[in-house]
Amino acid sequence: MAADCFVGDFVCQTVVDLVKSLQGGDAADPIRARQFEDLRTMTNYLEKKAMLPFAKALDTVLKSARPLGAERAGIAEAENRVLAEDVKSDMDIPPFNKSAMDGYACRRADLADELRLIETIPAGYTPTKSVGPGQCAKIMTGGVVPEGADCVVMKEYIETPAENTVRFAGEETEDNVCQKGEDIKAGDVVLRKGTMLKPQHIAVLASVGHAGPMVSKKPR
Repeated sequence: MAADCFVGDFVCQTVVDLVKSLQGGDAADPIRARQFEDLRTMTNYLEKKAMLPFAKALDTVLKSARPLGAERAGIAEAENRVLAEDVKSDMDIPPFNKSAMDGYACRRADLADELRLIETIPAGYTPTKSVGPGQCAKIMTGGVVPEGADCVVMKEYIETPAENTVRFAGEETEDNVCQKGEDIKAGDVVLRKGTMLKPQHIAVLASVGHAGPMVSKKPR
């Protein structure tokens, strides 16, 4: 009870302290006398007034609150609004098997052999050929890993013994492939109902193609 009434106790003590500080002044001063009288009246009121415990006051306020309903908001106006429903991704992220390095996409089983270059795959380009035995495709970071390839060898570990021919010069390599959907799968919840949308959440909405989130209406 003492903790719940901390604010009330603080106010009372502050008023009492002010009264005590005024008591040493010139009682003949009309302004000082009026201040003293006002403070004494306030002190008497606060000391007699039963303060409502904080927990009870909060409970009363929350029980009186009512939902305001929901509405669609454009993504540009959604900042600082509160989500009224879960947001799910409409696609896999990444949406394809993606190269994590600049290098050469090939089959791990062929790393001990010389490989024939069949295609160059920059980011944003769709491969037109599948990688078969003894073949590879030059690929940039973010490029679509072609069918047939199961790893990407970093260019730093590649030798070129002849034109359109490469050879792995390292001892071993990671796959260096970001698998389709390894970050987010289609249908995954990416933002929960009740989230207050901040810039980082707006970026998430944009990344999953959710341009019109359902948000709670603003108080009028």
